[in-house]
Amino acid sequence: MNLTHASSVLLRWLGAVSTFLLPGIATGQTPSVAAPPDSLSLAAVYVRLHAGTPRIMAARAAAQAAAERVGPARRPPDPELQFALMNREIPGFGLSDPLGMNQIQLTQMIPIAGKVGLAADVERALTAVRHATEAKDNVLPALIEAARARVTVGETMTAMAEVLGRCDTAVV
Repeated sequence: MNLTHASSVLLRWLGAVSTFLLPGIATGQTPSVAAPPDSLSLAAVYVRLHAGTPRIMAARAAAQAAAERVGPARRPPDPELQFALMNREIPGFGLSDPLGMNQIQLTQMIPIAGKVGLAADVERALTAVRHATEAKDNVLPALIEAARARVTVGETMTAMAEVLGRCDTAVV
């Protein structure tokens, strides 16, 4: 396509747009064109895409899952129950004297002061990063808050990759 042809196409397009917009601009009103009843408007297309696209539904589910992780991050870890049989003889599975024993152990990890609150702050900041990334907003404020909450760069990039995906293209 040469420059003359491109400019003529552009002028025709500008002429068509100006005949549509200029009457409304001169009167201060927006022009309205009645669409045929069988046509599909751009707004209807966006509504249908927003409601039914699998990628958008997956992004919504990921954002909801991220929001649900904030509450459990404030709780201490679950207790662990362990059963152990030590120093058993192989043929009869009997206790070996004097070291054979049966053991039942219940442990509960108690986090140091502030660790549970910090985990909740980290999850809250990662949720904000995911939401900002999904909404295509300015991500920098969410990244600054994540850094203040002591979120690592790897955690932040993983949260963004959950929304945007990863590029697997090798650079040569």
